[in-house]
Amino acid sequence: GGGGSGGGGGDEGKKEEKPLSAPVKKEEPPVEEEEPVKKEDPPSPPAKEEEPENAPAKKEEEPAKEDGPLSAAMVAGMLPDDMRRDVNTSVKPCDNFYEFTCGEWVERTVMTSDKTIITRSWDGADDAVREDKIDMFTKKYPVGDPFEKLTAWFKSCMNLEYIEAMGSSPLKPVYDRIDAVSTPEELRELLVFMMANSLPTPVMMDVSISVRNASQRVMMFNMGGIMLPDQTYYNVTWNNTWFGDDQATMRERTREFQTKLHMLAGLSPADAERTSNLTMSAETKFAQWMIDEPDLTDHRGPPLVNLTYVEVEYPKMPWRKIINAWSEGCKKFGQTCGQEILREENVLLMAATDFYTKMGMAMDDESIMSIAEWKAWYRTHYTYNVGPLLNHGFLELNLWLEKYATGVEGLPPRQHKCVLATTNGLSALSDQAFLAQHFPPEAKEDGWATLKRIKSSFIANLQEVDWMDNVTLARALVKAERMQLNLGSPSEYHMFHYPVSEKSYFENSGYAYQCKQLHTIRSMSEPVDNKSWQMRATTVNAYYDNGLNALFIPAGVMQPPFFSKDFSMPQNFGGIGAIMGHEMSHGFDNTGAKYDEDRKLQEWWSDDVKKEFKHRNKCIKNLYSGFKIAGKQVEGDLTLGENIADFGGLHIAYRAFLEWWAETKGKHVPVPQKEKVIFFSAYSQIWCQKERKKQQQLSIVNDKHSPSPFRSNGPVSQNKDFAEVFQCPAGAPMNPLHKCVMWEDALPHKEILTGLSAWDGGSFLREPSGGAKGADAPTVGRGTQQL
Repeated sequence: GGGGSGGGGGDEGKKEEKPLSAPVKKEEPPVEEEEPVKKEDPPSPPAKEEEPENAPAKKEEEPAKEDGPLSAAMVAGMLPDDMRRDVNTSVKPCDNFYEFTCGEWVERTVMTSDKTIITRSWDGADDAVREDKIDMFTKKYPVGDPFEKLTAWFKSCMNLEYIEAMGSSPLKPVYDRIDAVSTPEELRELLVFMMANSLPTPVMMDVSISVRNASQRVMMFNMGGIMLPDQTYYNVTWNNTWFGDDQATMRERTREFQTKLHMLAGLSPADAERTSNLTMSAETKFAQWMIDEPDLTDHRGPPLVNLTYVEVEYPKMPWRKIINAWSEGCKKFGQTCGQEILREENVLLMAATDFYTKMGMAMDDESIMSIAEWKAWYRTHYTYNVGPLLNHGFLELNLWLEKYATGVEGLPPRQHKCVLATTNGLSALSDQAFLAQHFPPEAKEDGWATLKRIKSSFIANLQEVDWMDNVTLARALVKAERMQLNLGSPSEYHMFHYPVSEKSYFENSGYAYQCKQLHTIRSMSEPVDNKSWQMRATTVNAYYDNGLNALFIPAGVMQPPFFSKDFSMPQNFGGIGAIMGHEMSHGFDNTGAKYDEDRKLQEWWSDDVKKEFKHRNKCIKNLYSGFKIAGKQVEGDLTLGENIADFGGLHIAYRAFLEWWAETKGKHVPVPQKEKVIFFSAYSQIWCQKERKKQQQLSIVNDKHSPSPFRSNGPVSQNKDFAEVFQCPAGAPMNPLHKCVMWEDALPHKEILTGLSAWDGGSFLREPSGGAKGADAPTVGRGTQQL
């Protein structure tokens, strides 16, 4: 038997029910060879203004060795070799800090054909983890060693001869189930079968913590069924108003893709065309139902209900059969799940009530949706979902569509794909092998020391915020004190064991899909624990969970260029320290601030404090809304939470570094300017990134993170410590007279920065959103924040 765990269990090849043209995950990014975008000249400094009366008081700083701003050459000379090689000394740090710290790296980095995004930090650490995993997955283990399953899975994925020989034949059993459907009841049985095996259906399921009761897990059902980025890509109306047909080209490209997909799977050209047309018809109906779904009036989501209520409310949907199928599935693996639902506890959250009603009616009424449309939809989405597990033709066809959507030109190396497949398929074993072989105890000890230091500084900073009244501040401090820290990995793994074959990659993946879903359902029976991980230990990322008031720093991110025992302390604080501070700040961003010290989603700030908080948020929102990249405006509302966290991460990490210096070197020993320069430069180099313009344009619409130039320049330009360290003159682009201030005691004087806000980031590129998919925020329920 093999092992799968809660953090994973799926396969990177399995296509999730997500838009075809959505931004590609960082693990398998696509790319296009394009002419580089011409870099914009740095903006001219804004006209000097008088300091506002409520401007922040400046700290005492050691005397500057030279008058005026630090030159690029002087700053570069202070940096260690691994950082110095990436700076662009033709740009002044006070004019454009991102271009100074990252310019040479961007110029030198070559975009490979299989990527749309390359990052200095994230990809650098990912590459190192991948090499460690290749060693783990190709190692010869003793007979009977649990890690043997890792090598078996990896071999099955690398067994291209067998995969090519099988062609599309692995699809036949499910095709036979779909083709046999001829009645409404058989349609319902197909829905049960697909959901039981974690295969695509228009009904989406997840398990999360209730926002009404922070100690309870609930099962959420939501609506799905479309391939395009969102429902407005279809020919639909809203309030009887037609959206227009701006996306007809993308829709036609998708229909053409579906036709080619069915031909690859064995249909004649005529049958393939007919199937794709029927699929698009079904998707358009699903999209219209999504548009028509009533808005939720309660910010906590719909009330929790039991299984009998759901059966009565939506009688044409086979809810009980679905729950029973999951329960029986768990029994086959020696597990128990779904008992809370079968006991009629109020643990179900139905997030799309009208959608389920219409779906149930459509399975009975061919005037709403024909059985032929249903069968075509299931066949198309199943084939798309598992196509990446099949032969090279399916991979090339996916590439054909992604090239149109994102600019990708080539497939990733097969070995890279199979590292991800093995990691996701056997995530618990992969984690355990990595921790045993590549995460020494001293690395964990150093990480804990840094993380505890960051939390201590975070709390100390919060205590000094004077725009909060005493009652609100006291509750905020309780929440900060209770914030659970998690580093490295879960303390234990709960695995589903299933057979792993050296021969069949497709079969291994099928087991993994099912076990991952069953593990999710079983988690409903587990007590809510603020040590419950949603990320694999090998993930190069980090996240904060509002429902748990906890942050999670995986072992994968605890390495260069974020962290190393060989780095100086300012380099570590500017790297991993800022990441940790970022995650803590999410607990008090525009979403985290809605959760109180008991993890309940409710209003708990006084009216005056809330008003001041919104005022400061508005300053940051307006600042970022003034930024442009790839010809598009940054959306300050969309990116607000991440921008607040970036501000906080930089501010808290710098404070932690200064406190560490005072404790270890002495309170009266001044911090050398060089050490401070290294800190801020290390922070900025986290965001060095190269990205294709087409992907930039997609990301600016879909990504809750700001483009990378602004993740550096935005926070440092608003940070008075940065201006003092680099001796930036007042009014310089990186030292505007009026700053947005979040977690300090000075009020922001103006709400938009004139010089910096007009700067177009040109060709500079952004950090990919998110990390492990399992840490994404559910549509309804608790929220999860991540880098």
